[in-house]
Amino acid sequence: MSKRIRKKHFKRALNGLFAAYDEYEAARERVFRKALQDVADA
Repeated sequence: MSKRIRKKHFKRALNGLFAAYDEYEAARERVFRKALQDVADA
């Protein structure tokens, strides 16, 4: 088994990581905005 990571596999893994991070950022943004809205409504 070769220890060298194939470029395609590496890229795919990296893309998955970026996608997951984007999801996380978007979710955090939504939670933050909702909290701000709740504070504004209070």
